Amino acid sequence: MAASGWKQYGLIQSRTTRPNSLLSRPSIFQDSDDEETVGEVLQKEGKKKAATQQTILEIQRALATDSTVFEYDSVYDDMQAERQSKVSSAIKQRQPRYIQGLLAAAE
Repeated sequence: MAASGWKQYGLIQSRTTRPNSLLSRPSIFQDSDDEETVGEVLQKEGKKKAATQQTILEIQRALATDSTVFEYDSVYDDMQAERQSKVSSAIKQRQPRYIQGLLAAAE
C-alpha cells in the first residue's frame, strides 16, 4: 500500500506486525506460577505489621500534642448547634413580606 505512493496513517497494522494474542495467553489447565512462597507471604505480613505500628505511633504523637485532635463529633455538634441557633433566631425575627400590601389592597 505505501509503496504505491500513498502515505499510511493511523493505526493500520499489517498482519505480520499484529501480535498473536492467542499464543501469549496461558492455558487454564496449566499450573499457575502466581502462587506466593512462604517467604513472600511473611514479608508482606511484616510490612503490614510495621505500617500498623507506625500508624499507632503517629496517633500517639498526635494525642500527646493535642488531646482533642480526634474529637470530630463534638466539633461537628457544636457547629450544628450554632447553625440551629442562627436559623431559629432568623425565623423569630422574620416578618411577613406581603401582608401589608394585601391589607392595603383589601381596604
